[in-house]
Amino acid sequence: MSLYTDEDIDKLQEQVTEKNETKYLQQAADGVGKLLIESPQRYKTFGVYWWAIKEMLKKHYTGSKAWFQGNDENPIIKSRNWHKTLYRTCLAGLYFHGQQDEHKSDFSYDHQGGKVGYTLIDHDAV
Repeated sequence: MSLYTDEDIDKLQEQVTEKNETKYLQQAADGVGKLLIESPQRYKTFGVYWWAIKEMLKKHYTGSKAWFQGNDENPIIKSRNWHKTLYRTCLAGLYFHGQQDEHKSDFSYDHQGGKVGYTLIDHDAV
């Protein structure tokens, strides 16, 4: 799996029409939240970025309390795939999600010159 670099995210940022980062995260959280309420297993389409997306949902989702506002997290995977800010990391996660066509749990990605295997499991998911 090819993950986004900071340079990639700079280019993605140029494509975003909503320039207010907080407003962008609020709009994204509401859209993603609705999607996940309808189909909870779609959290897997965010891959290693799921934990940042989940943080975005906890902070910015305006709907009723939902499963994705639970406390399960993976700080190691989140930190390895962090891009300076929640906004930039979520931007990568949202674009990554848009490229996925299946709900899979097993991923591998490059980290410090080697491949790392990762199984995405959120125990809060229903």
